[in-house]
Amino acid sequence: MRKWLEAHTPEQFLKAYNPDLGGTILQSGRTSGEVARNENIPTLAAAAQVYDEATVLAWLSIEIDAVDATQGASSYNEIARRDAARLIFSRYADLNVSELLRFFTLYKLGEFHEQTSHVGGVQKLLLALRLYRIRRDDDVRRIEREELTLAAAREREEWAAKAISYDEYLKTKDVAD
Repeated sequence: MRKWLEAHTPEQFLKAYNPDLGGTILQSGRTSGEVARNENIPTLAAAAQVYDEATVLAWLSIEIDAVDATQGASSYNEIARRDAARLIFSRYADLNVSELLRFFTLYKLGEFHEQTSHVGGVQKLLLALRLYRIRRDDDVRRIEREELTLAAAREREEWAAKAISYDEYLKTKDVAD
C-alpha cells in the first residue's frame, strides 16, 4: 500500500480513486469486510503520511461533492464540505479509500436513508458512515470466524489422516517393547 502511494503523485492518487471507482467496487460483489481486509489499498492515514493531510481532505471533499451532486440540491456549502471531510478523516483514518468509495456509492444509492432520515446535512452523512462502519466490522468478524472454522476443520482432517487405530497402537507398542 505504501509503495503504491510513494510511487504515485497526489494527482495520480486523486485520479485513481475517483468517485466512479465506487460503482466498480460495488459491482465486484465484494463485501465491506473483504474490501476492508485488502491490505494493498491505502488507508486515509497512510495517504496523509505519504502525501499530506490536505491531499486527503481534498479527496474527501471531492467524494462529498459527488454525494451532494446526487442529492439534487446542494446540501453542503464549502465550509460544511470541508468540516465533514475533517470529521471523517479524524474519525475514520483507518479505513481504506476503497471502503470509503464503497460507502459513498451505497450512500448515493440510498442504502442508509431509512436509518438517517431523522437528521440532515453533515450529521446524516456521519451517522451513515458510523452505521457503515458497524456493518463493516460485523462483516470482518464474520469472515474471521469463517476462516477460523475452516482452519479448525483442516486441523481435524490432518489429525484424522495421521490417527492410527487402537490395534495399530498395540502393534506399535509391542514392537517398541
